[in-house]
Amino acid sequence: MIDKKCQVFTPIDIVNKMLDEVGYTKNLYGKKFLENSCGDGRILCEAIKRYIHDCKSFNMNDNVIISGIESDFKGVEYNFDNYKKCVDSITSLLHSYGYYNVNLNIVNSDFWT
Repeated sequence: MIDKKCQVFTPIDIVNKMLDEVGYTKNLYGKKFLENSCGDGRILCEAIKRYIHDCKSFNMNDNVIISGIESDFKGVEYNFDNYKKCVDSITSLLHSYGYYNVNLNIVNSDFWT
């Protein structure tokens, strides 16, 4: 999708191909994930979904999974509107798993400064 600022957000099917290609598929707990231009959060959301499903496949406790999300994921977005959409998307995703009050490490900033 192209928005008014000519930003192109990665389609979900491409996101999943990218995650597969880099091997982000299993044994994800403790693997660090940096998205330096997180846009509306599509890549982070898909990565977090995989992370949660993988952790649950090892019967990890929800509190351990939440702690992992808080420490293993970092996102940076310069545009405030996109940053807000990203945080809202991730928060909504986490709520769908019953995870509330997760301290997201997503910042509204310029990655290069």
